[in-house]
Parts: sequence; C-alpha cells; structure tokens
Amino acid sequence: VFVLLGDGECNEGSVWEAAALASELDVSNLVAIVDQNHLRNDGLTTTYEHRIKLAKLWEAFGWNVLEVDGHNHDQIRDALADVTTPTDAPTAIVAQTIKGKGIPFMEANNDWHHNRITASLYEECITALESVNV
Repeated sequence: VFVLLGDGECNEGSVWEAAALASELDVSNLVAIVDQNHLRNDGLTTTYEHRIKLAKLWEAFGWNVLEVDGHNHDQIRDALADVTTPTDAPTAIVAQTIKGKGIPFMEANNDWHHNRITASLYEECITALESVNV
C-alpha cells in the first residue's frame, strides 16, 4: 500500500495519528512517499527543518526511513526495490525535491502551487523539459 504525502501535509495531526497507529500495528506493507520540497500552499514549510528533521520524525514514530534525491530516478527505483523486502514496520521514503524542477519560471516558485498552465506556457514547459539532460 503506497501513500503519497507532501511535507506541508505533515503539519496535520491526522498524518501523525495514522503514522503512530501504523507503526503500533506493525503495518509492514505500508509505504509513505513524502515529497519534501520545503513549500506548501501558503509559503515555506519550516516546521521540520530547524530542530526536527522530517526523516528523523518518521523514525521516531517507528518507521523504517529511506531518504532519496526525488529527482534521481536510480535512487527512487532502488528505494522502491528496498520496500519489497519484508520488514517489521511501515516504511517512509523521504524524497528531497525542488518544486517545479526543470522549468525556469516554476522552479522553487510557490506561486505555482495553485496556478494553471495556458497553452503557450505548456509549450514553454515542454521545451524546457526537453532540454534537460536525464
């Protein structure tokens, strides 16, 4: 079972209630993939950066934790392969990302959290992404 979360979403108590319960019940077939891009709909996500690291918080809740570069396909593939190995606890994959990576006017720009792409902007995005070496 896979769950996709954003780091801003992890400010919600319901996330931690579910995380605690999953660990307590040894739900070992649960994988949370957490996109840590340091932005949420209203600005920077600074809740888990000063004293508490987000990955360490998942560990404190009893989860196995893997940290990856969320833009590195090999690291993501390896982490997903690791979660197919049976464990005694749920697993969190914390993926460090940059919002809008690869598109200059979107990259690390939180204005694009709720924005829309017009037809002309779509063409600009495709051109930018095609020029990225993968």
